[in-house]
Amino acid sequence: MKLFLIKSITLMLLSINSSFAYDPELPDSNNSRNIIHLIGENHKDLECANFKIELSRKASNNDIVLALEGQPFDQKISDNIFGIEEKNTYRLTSSFDFYLQIAIYKIASSLDPSKAKTMSLEILFNLYFSPPSSCLDDMFDILNDLDSNLKIIHKKHPKIIQEFVNIRKLKSSPADHKKKIIQLTKHHSFDEPFFLKMNPDISLWFNLFKDITTLYTKEALLKTEQTSSSPILFEIASYISKIQEYANLDAEEINRSYGPVLLDLINLHEVLHTKVTCKLRNQIFLNNIINIFENNKSQQKPFYIIIGAAHTPFLYQELVKRGYEVKMNNRAQQHYDKHLLESASSSKAEL
Repeated sequence: MKLFLIKSITLMLLSINSSFAYDPELPDSNNSRNIIHLIGENHKDLECANFKIELSRKASNNDIVLALEGQPFDQKISDNIFGIEEKNTYRLTSSFDFYLQIAIYKIASSLDPSKAKTMSLEILFNLYFSPPSSCLDDMFDILNDLDSNLKIIHKKHPKIIQEFVNIRKLKSSPADHKKKIIQLTKHHSFDEPFFLKMNPDISLWFNLFKDITTLYTKEALLKTEQTSSSPILFEIASYISKIQEYANLDAEEINRSYGPVLLDLINLHEVLHTKVTCKLRNQIFLNNIINIFENNKSQQKPFYIIIGAAHTPFLYQELVKRGYEVKMNNRAQQHYDKHLLESASSSKAEL
């Protein structure tokens, strides 16, 4: 079981670092008008980040129109750069991500030292909590977007929320704020993660993100009612309970069954990204992409979408089905080909 878990972690790392070739070449702009360029990216890949900067520069120079994952649809970034996210849905997936990651860390950090050494926990940790400055920014964004609900969360979790408030107050003095962020994120490791420098009680962190995730899920359910998103949200609610059960295990139970528990949580993290939150956000992305494309078509500029590669199979199929011409980069194409193979295998299995 230990070997199987280490292999699973290694395969996940390989998929992040090497399996999706990325071609940074831009298509010929003269032939790109009225074509949707679907750019699948790995959010943690430096080459992808640099390419996004390059496309953002071209959009700022009025050469292209650019749509971005991770940015809200209702807030225009610039004349040619737009977000495609529905804010609360994005925050729901982000908070769920932290809830699950902290659960994995909570259980992994409870292992006896002798067992911990054999589990490649530092690899597992770096997979989820890197880079620390980006994780910290995401946590701030989630808390900033709680709006009126922040009082409810603050009342239940005053110690951690106050730490965030104190750091936010430092923004009036940029030098002090930067110094504090460096202090928190420097020497970030499994033994000393940045969030435990803010508050050393891992249970407080776990309960904070459990409550935030539950809050966002309930709000989303109220908004969707009986729409197609409802089953997905109920699925998320069931996962919240499952993660809670694992987190409630005592140290003896964790050390007795840590292999299956960690493996199940790692698999759950994959399910969360590849099936649950993708489904929840895909339709939102599709509607917003079409809206942005149609509203800017008259500009006769190349139209680019930068999005996590896992979203590209659905978006490509749905856009083509609606009559749009779509081109994909290498990374998006590989995800699409993988999707076709999995669909074909599933169909054969049902026969």
